[in-house]
Formats: sequence, structure tokens, C-alpha cells
Amino acid sequence: DADGNETLAQDQAYSKTWYWAANLPLHVGLGPVEDDYGGGEFAYEAWWNAIQPFDAEKDCMYTSEFVFTSNTDGSITFEQTEGLAYVPGAYAGVIGVDGELCYDETTFPELIGEKEVSFLPSSSKAATEGTYNNEPYRGTSFQISDDGFMSWFVGSGLYDIITIDNDFMRVRVIQDGSIYADGGYAWYQLLSSTNPYDAATGFDSDYTDLIWQDEFDTNGAPDSSKWTAEIGTGVDGWGNFEEQYYTDDASNLIVEDGLLKITAEAESFMGSDYTSARITTQDKLEFTHGRVEIRAKLPQGGGTWPAFWMLGANFDTVGWPASGEIDIMEHVGNNQNEVLATVHWDNGGSPANFSQSTTVSTASDEFHIYTLEWRPDEILMLVDDMEYFTFSYDSSFPFDQDFFLIFNVAMGGTLGGTIDSGFSQSTMEIDYVRVYQ
Repeated sequence: DADGNETLAQDQAYSKTWYWAANLPLHVGLGPVEDDYGGGEFAYEAWWNAIQPFDAEKDCMYTSEFVFTSNTDGSITFEQTEGLAYVPGAYAGVIGVDGELCYDETTFPELIGEKEVSFLPSSSKAATEGTYNNEPYRGTSFQISDDGFMSWFVGSGLYDIITIDNDFMRVRVIQDGSIYADGGYAWYQLLSSTNPYDAATGFDSDYTDLIWQDEFDTNGAPDSSKWTAEIGTGVDGWGNFEEQYYTDDASNLIVEDGLLKITAEAESFMGSDYTSARITTQDKLEFTHGRVEIRAKLPQGGGTWPAFWMLGANFDTVGWPASGEIDIMEHVGNNQNEVLATVHWDNGGSPANFSQSTTVSTASDEFHIYTLEWRPDEILMLVDDMEYFTFSYDSSFPFDQDFFLIFNVAMGGTLGGTIDSGFSQSTMEIDYVRVYQ
């Protein structure tokens, strides 16, 4: 609070830098300002609260740095030393710009320079009557002078402090209500004292012993001691009405330049209009529990369906879905910015599944690390060490047995969907795959 900062300032100047807690879910949310829907529902992200870590749509704002300084004269100042101004779609029309984009000081000159910070008791209904996660608000607000704001532009620099400690600060800012009969919206924001790009590398795995790997360092066909290329169209397009014919031809499957390359291509071959490749470790690498890391860049184009996945080693005996299936990563070219993870099993004679997705806006432009953490009672999936999928299971599920790996790029089918009429070819590149136990 103000008194505490003034006491500190009497001894020495002190600065603290805050960042968007972009590596955590719920770092931005939206709710009503004063309307009480019951139980204090006006005091949290009642309308929208499902934002994922490193949401691609807001990626342009995550480099922002907010420096608060308690000066020796007792004043407190604020300066945004890095980053841009993000304008949410809900406010963009008010100021006549496109929403869900970032802008620099050309559009928002108030981004530049040091501002004064003043503290005052919270006066909003949320702070005086509501609670957040069943805890009362701190009861303090701060105002940034000279139209200053913390990156997220909604026409206000007055923030309710919900909670604050050395590591995190959660605030509530009300969108400029002077132009709204209902007072506009309340935005909830979570800030961290740790740069989110530093925090994003903190996943602690249960498995650290490397038991198997392929770094794809030898040019030519994939190592036959590790991989088998499956050929043909399978039954009913590999069970999914896929439209490609899998080959082991170098145009579809090759190791070169330190990468495994699987290329889907539009060409007439053996009655199919597309060719591609699918490789498996069946009978060569089969294991129970551990961590799988795959560094890859994905293909693109409507109808492409690349996947890194696993089947139970008893698949040839019991069939699917009794064998179980673990999909480490699937991507659909018709939904370019999303990847998903899924597990499948048999539920009393009927297929059952659980799936979750996350945003990866550069999946086809940059390499990312796709990880499976497979524990005796839990399956986790991550992208670049960021967990987004969690599934708990017990002995009734088929996930405590050996599985093998499959890499492929399908075309069309039940998930791939409509193939772009202009599709010619696209390649999935894999830098490495590593298995730990």
C-alpha cells in the first residue's frame, strides 16, 4: 500500500518489474462491472476466463515490462520499458482501430515516459462487496497518471489490487465507462515478477534416463533397426477414411540435413490422389511409462493431418480401441493455429476418448517440442514444456502396458476434413525423438 511504499522510500529507491503471467492460464479475463448475478459474480471473470497460456492472439503483448519505482522523495512512478499496447476487440471500435492487435507509441504516445502513481482505497463494488476465489480484495487501488496504463488499453489507468505478493499481482481494471450506459466491462489481469519466457521452462519430469532416441543424423531412409514404413491405404483409409497412399519412396519419406521429412503430395498413385508416409516402432521399441520428446515443424494446408501417436503393443491381438491409443500431437491444416492431444480406450464395447487442445500459432513456421509424460496413473501432454493436457486413469484403462510409436501425415479423413483443391505438397520435419524412463 502507499504507506508501506513511503516507508521503504525513506531508506532507498526501489524498483520492481512486473510481466504478464503469460505462461499461466487465466492471465486475462472478463466480467461485468457492477451487476450482481448472485454470490458476488460481478467480482471475477464471470464472462470469459478460459484463456490458455501464451495465447497466440495476444502474443504481441507478452514482451511488455512494467517498472514501478519507489523514489527517495516518497513518490512512486511507473514506466512501461518494453512492449506494445494491446487493444481487445471489445474496446477497439470505441477508438476506431482494429481489435485483438498491438500498437506502438505512434498510436498510443502515452506508452512513452515515466508516470506518477497514486494510491487510494478501492471504491468499486467488487472490492467492497465481492470476493475473488473466496478471498476479499486487498482494498487498495492505484492510478497511473497522464493516461498511463499497463499494456492492455481500455481507456483507464485505475486498477483495483485484488492480491499482491512478491511473485504475483492480480488486478482489475474497468473499461472506460463514460461511453457505456452500463459502465462497460471489468478486465482481470495476472502479472508476475518472473519473465514468462523464463518461467516457461520449469516443467519437472519424473523421467530423466534416456533409453532410446533417433537424432536423424544419417541421410537416406529412416534407420530400419528403429522404424518400419507401413505401405498402402489400410482398411477403410486406416480406419479414418483417409485419402492418401503411404509409400516408402524418398519423395515421401527421407532423412536429410539432420531431419526426418515426411511429405504429403498430391499425385495419382495406386488409385489414390495423394501420397505420404507412416512409420512405426512396432516390435522394435515398445515400452510402458516414460517421457517422449519430439521436436518438429508441422506441415500445413487444408486437409493435412500430421500426428505423433502410440498404440498398445497388443493391437494386433485385441484390436482398437481395446489396445488403447495415446495421441501425443495431432494437427489439422483446416485449423492451423491449434494442436490437440487425445487418449482413446474401450468403454464396455464402445470407443471412448478424452481430448484437449492448445494454441500454437507458429506450428508450421517454427520447431516446437511436443512432449508426453506418461505416468502410472496420469498422462500429461506439453508443448515447449507448457502442460495443457492432463488425464488420470486407473487399472481399468489400457494404459499400463507396452505401447509403440507412430509418425505419419494423413490427408483428409474423419479429422483431416476437406482437402484444399489447390494443395500440392507439404512436409513435416522432425529434428529428434527421445524416450526417457
